[in-house]
Parts: sequence; C-alpha cells; structure tokens
Amino acid sequence: MSEFVLREAGQPDMPYVLSSWISSYRDHTLSRLVRAIPSPEYHPRWNRIAQDLIARSRVLLAAAPEDESVILGWICFEESRPRRLHYLHVKRAFQRLGLARALMAAADIDLRDETPVLYSHKTTPLEACRPPQSWTFAPWMLLGARP
Repeated sequence: MSEFVLREAGQPDMPYVLSSWISSYRDHTLSRLVRAIPSPEYHPRWNRIAQDLIARSRVLLAAAPEDESVILGWICFEESRPRRLHYLHVKRAFQRLGLARALMAAADIDLRDETPVLYSHKTTPLEACRPPQSWTFAPWMLLGARP
C-alpha cells in the first residue's frame, strides 16, 4: 500500500492511539488473565500501562495523505537492540494492504529475518503472522508500568 504518510505521533494523536490500543488488546489478547480483568478495572489499568510504554517509546503513525489527522494505523516500539515492540494497530478497513509491514519496516522490524525482537503484547493477529523463533514474548516489560 502506498496511499499513506508515515509520521511521528503527536499529542493530538494520543487519545486515538490509547483508545485503539486498549480496545484492540482486550479483543485480541491471548492472555486469559487479561480477559478475566473486569471492564471497569481493565480500561483504566491498561490505559496507565499503555501511557507508560508510550512515554519510553516511539509511536509512528500511518496517516491518510489527504488529511494527516486521519490515522490508518500505528506502531509503538523502543529503539533498542534488540528492538522492543509494544503494539501495532491497523484499522480493520486497512488491514491486509501491507500497512502493518510498512509500519514495522519504519521501525526497523522485519518478520522475514531472524533479528531478535522482544514483544510485550501477545495477540491473535501477531501469532497468525508467525513471528520468527528469534522473537521473544517478554511480558515482563509491562512491569515497569505504573499499576
């Protein structure tokens, strides 16, 4: 897909990033423990976790070229070695168009090579992509987040 603009997320983008992260993770998590958290507790708790991860990470957006305030997808990652991938979200209407792969490439993450990556959120879409064996699920990265 080439009909998008990659840009850094700004403060006006954060409400969408946070709300899409929180609802998407609730819908797609592989963790029974997370699914067992009652909704009134889950939303504020995961909002704080996501805010903490965003504060120490980079968030890149894929936006519509005609209106860059229209977010098509985003990625939250730390520029460390190995890379730390926290979350990737693409709006349903723009899935399967190469947008997720483009966001990962912009973050210097490639599903096709064996470069190690740590990831903090295990979801059904990520598992469907079959991450390489060099990728490590590291939920401990959430422990630095405020409870």
